[in-house]
Amino acid sequence: MNISGNFNTKERERRVVRELLDMRGINYDDVIECIDPDAGDVVILSGGKEIIVEVKEEEYETRFKHYGDLGIDLISTFQFASAADRQKWRGVLPCGRFNEMYATIDKTRGFKWGKLMYSKSHIWLFFVMRGNEYHYAEFFDGNGIKSDGFKAYLKRNCKFAVNNKPQSQCSYNDGFQSAAIFVNSNDRELNKHRINDLNRFIAVL
Repeated sequence: MNISGNFNTKERERRVVRELLDMRGINYDDVIECIDPDAGDVVILSGGKEIIVEVKEEEYETRFKHYGDLGIDLISTFQFASAADRQKWRGVLPCGRFNEMYATIDKTRGFKWGKLMYSKSHIWLFFVMRGNEYHYAEFFDGNGIKSDGFKAYLKRNCKFAVNNKPQSQCSYNDGFQSAAIFVNSNDRELNKHRINDLNRFIAVL
C-alpha cells in the first residue's frame, strides 16, 4: 500500500488488459508494466510495436450503478489558496464551474495536472467490474481523449469533484487535493473516440 492509501494496482491492470484482449480475440505478444508511469499504465507488445495504455477503473456501486459515469483524472495534486475554498468545493459539482474552482487554486504549491493533460497513451481503457464480471469495458483512441476540443468539452459540459480525503488516509493533513471530471459512458462526444476495431487500430499505429 502506498502513502495515499491505495493498493498497488499494476498487476491487476496487466491482468485486466490481458483478459479483455483475449475476450475480443485481439492479437498480441504480451502485456507489461509501463516503465514511465507518466506515459501510461501498461504496454501491449504486438508485432514489434509497443502500445501504451491508460487503464481507468470505475467502481460499480459508488457511481456507475446510479449514473453510468466514468471518472477522468483532471488534476493529480493541488492546494487551494485558502482553507475556506477547501470547504467550499466539496462533493460533486455542477457542469461549467470548473474554471471558477480552478481560479481558487494556488498554482505555486505542488500543482500537477492529471493524466488527461500529459498521458502519452495510445489507448485509454475504461472498465467497470460487477462482482467478478466486466459490467463495462471499452477502449478509446488516446489522441481523441487528449485532444484540446474534447478537454474543453469536458470542462464545459461535465460534472467534476474535488477528491477530499478521508481522515483515515495517511495524507489527509498534507492539504493536497485532486480533482476528477465525470463523463457519462453514453456521452456522444466520448464515444466518438471509442475504438470499434482494436486489431485494426493497433495494426495502423
